[in-house]
Amino acid sequence: MTRRWPATVTFGAIALAVMGLTFGDAAEAKSSTVSSVTVKTLAQGHVNSLQPGKIYLSILDFSQLPGADFGPHSHQPSIVYTLRGVDTISFQAGGSQSVGPGSAAFIPGLVVHTHQNPDGRIGTDAIAAGLIVLALLLCAATWLRGASRRGAIVVLSVLLVAGGTVPLIRATANDYYLFAVRPEVQRTGAMPRPDARVFYAAPDMDPVPAGPYLETLREISVPAGASYVTPDTLGPQMIVVLAGTAVVHLGDQTTQLGSGGAASAQAGQTMAIVDSGGGTLRVLDFDVTSVSAT
Repeated sequence: MTRRWPATVTFGAIALAVMGLTFGDAAEAKSSTVSSVTVKTLAQGHVNSLQPGKIYLSILDFSQLPGADFGPHSHQPSIVYTLRGVDTISFQAGGSQSVGPGSAAFIPGLVVHTHQNPDGRIGTDAIAAGLIVLALLLCAATWLRGASRRGAIVVLSVLLVAGGTVPLIRATANDYYLFAVRPEVQRTGAMPRPDARVFYAAPDMDPVPAGPYLETLREISVPAGASYVTPDTLGPQMIVVLAGTAVVHLGDQTTQLGSGGAASAQAGQTMAIVDSGGGTLRVLDFDVTSVSAT
């Protein structure tokens, strides 16, 4: 028995060391997974006060054809996020800002501005020039003979039809979201533009102190299996999924969101976002932070 004791102790020490390394690796892997969540601030702006009474958060979706000009107009403080194309914002007081795909910009409240899609016009001009060239080549192809003539006419006709459908499928249009806090009375109001639609409207939220506040739009990337807990901003908050699948825990409620899905939280609530898909989850997080809490 006496001889076996040192061997037992040695074996136990080795086992503990191996277990420690194993659990240490697992903890490190978990830590590295959580730390690989990235949060990027896209736009931010100060808001002197919010509307009194009931409010709600909304996302409007706008799509502008080439050369379209939306404005001049003004509205509540808001943040623009461009999905496709370029949204050029020009301010009446001077200056402009071009917001490309994946970028965002803050628009102060009641500041007169316009939204334009000038870059799309260039694309349309190029398409028009290309169609003219194809039409001329098609006319020239009629001078050919035999199989060469038939083949050229077929190929050029297909290219001509394909080029003509590009404007019809709005390939040169831009597409952008407008995030804003709105008074409850605007919920049933008419759309400011015929090419706009309500992408998401949160339920009515309890009144919050007048302000001041900081509106922020962030892009959050969560790897598969990892999670992210939104900070308590002491103001309302909403998220929208750009890509992937998310399980959102809010209080005792659990919601699953796919691409384009959105959720919101009252002031003082936090959301736990879990990537339940196989790839990276990309989420936009719009929150209203009380300046007194920063």
